[in-house]
Amino acid sequence: MLKSIIHKGKRGQVLSYDAIGGVVIFMIAVGILVVYWSSLNSSFDDNDALLVLEANTALDNLMSPRILLESDNYHINISKMDKCDFSKDEAGIYHNYTLKVIDSKNQNIKTCGTEPTPPVKSAIAERLAYYNKEPVKVVLEIYTQ
Repeated sequence: MLKSIIHKGKRGQVLSYDAIGGVVIFMIAVGILVVYWSSLNSSFDDNDALLVLEANTALDNLMSPRILLESDNYHINISKMDKCDFSKDEAGIYHNYTLKVIDSKNQNIKTCGTEPTPPVKSAIAERLAYYNKEPVKVVLEIYTQ
């Protein structure tokens, strides 16, 4: 190819089709990444992250022997949920919440808390525990108005 360029008198050809194609593909890739990043950035802001952090921290606090568990073996004491017999401050809950214990058949065993209408934003945290020697899922949903 070099001989054909020299013979045709096209010395110093600045752009070739390969270089143009490479630049076009690079620009398309950068454009796709910018669109993807901006869509992620707009769908999850700092307030959402704080709400998720609060939900996880509060559920970790609730899943301690002094609040919901009978002992260190992750067995739920349902009687403590009868009247929501725990302090929101002790659990670290600062918003409206719903605490549910759900069995392996996805049936609700116990619910504690109130659901506001309509919730503007919510965050859900889940943990596994045992109730009557069966595995259950403990779900905490925190709402903001």
